[in-house]
Amino acid sequence: MTTRPLAKLFALLVVAAAVVTSVSPSSAIAQSGGSSSKKVDKLEPPTPGQSKTDGIVWPMLMGIVVAGAALVVNLIPSKRGHQD
Repeated sequence: MTTRPLAKLFALLVVAAAVVTSVSPSSAIAQSGGSSSKKVDKLEPPTPGQSKTDGIVWPMLMGIVVAGAALVVNLIPSKRGHQD
């Protein structure tokens, strides 16, 4: 770097100007809507659609079948001799 204080000050100002212009408030202004956004009188929550009850029946049925199969397999007696 240079040892001249004026050059350091100028470099600092250039960097500061680059930071300020790169983070401009134009994006914040664009997100707020400004004057071009249409006015909404009343906000209403979305209405839920038709609920499907059969979406839970098949997974529950399959869980019961798998649990029953595991229980049946565990009830099969093991054929171990008296030398174990």
